[in-house]
Amino acid sequence: MKLDPRHLVQLAAILDSGTLRQAAERLGTTQPALSRTIAMMEERVGTPLFERSRRPLTPTDTGLELAAFGRTIQGAVERADMVSQQITAGEYGSIRLGAPPFFCDQLLSRIVGKFALTHPQVRVVLHADYFPALVKEILNHKLDIVMGPFELLERQSTLDVERLIQNRNVIICRPGHRLARQKKVTTADLAAATWVGHARESMLSADMKSTLADLGVDQLNIVFESNSAGALLTMVQDSDCLSVLPLLSVVHRIEAGELMPLPVVTTNRGRWTGIITPADGGQSAAMLALRKVLARDIIAVVPLMNKIVGQPHSRE
Repeated sequence: MKLDPRHLVQLAAILDSGTLRQAAERLGTTQPALSRTIAMMEERVGTPLFERSRRPLTPTDTGLELAAFGRTIQGAVERADMVSQQITAGEYGSIRLGAPPFFCDQLLSRIVGKFALTHPQVRVVLHADYFPALVKEILNHKLDIVMGPFELLERQSTLDVERLIQNRNVIICRPGHRLARQKKVTTADLAAATWVGHARESMLSADMKSTLADLGVDQLNIVFESNSAGALLTMVQDSDCLSVLPLLSVVHRIEAGELMPLPVVTTNRGRWTGIITPADGGQSAAMLALRKVLARDIIAVVPLMNKIVGQPHSRE
């Protein structure tokens, strides 16, 4: 016959307490009830759990072995209770976060890194992909949160969007680039430059062309194209090529002096960026905590963005 796990926990408590009276007080039961439990277990295993002729209570080898299982069960219960409390408090869990590659490169990795300092038991899986693919993933319940240019999102009653900031496209180059030293960069300068482009399936490819077209540049000499954020940024930093990127995705690199924006005022206001989550309200406390941190830290970058381009960025 099977042993009741609760009885194994009680047996461990008896051994750890030393007496039936102390064990009963610890377990919130009575000595007769514990005596009946011991008798029931001995009947089921077919051997004594305590030496009958010895006082104080002395366990047999079988009693010691079964008590060890009871301690394991009690430890698992206590661990489960602790994890349950952590989940309720938003301190434990797993979150699947998706964003376009350039947002992941520095912006989100920085934010998630700070989040990990205060939520070390929360596992964040950061998935980089193009926005249409990310939308499919969150609709198919394979992602919990998506951050990106939600203007491309078709109206979905199953998704909620929290509007954050309107991004701005900037032309970037390496520090020391000859055009960065000019007080004014002309259309002719841009037309004569070499460029690092984006993968054709990326919305950044169309944004780059439209941004430059607004400046009068219709033909681009693209010498390198990649869907890798790291490869593209390294190419710009190590060559005289230019590229066009959303300011939010490179603001920290500009602040660190790794990249520079050209002194060109772009008329293209860029896309709105927001946080997208399921509308069913089934968000864990950890998800809500991360969402709050994402919104707070992205909005915190706005003053730096304004300083870089001298133009307002806001939530409205």
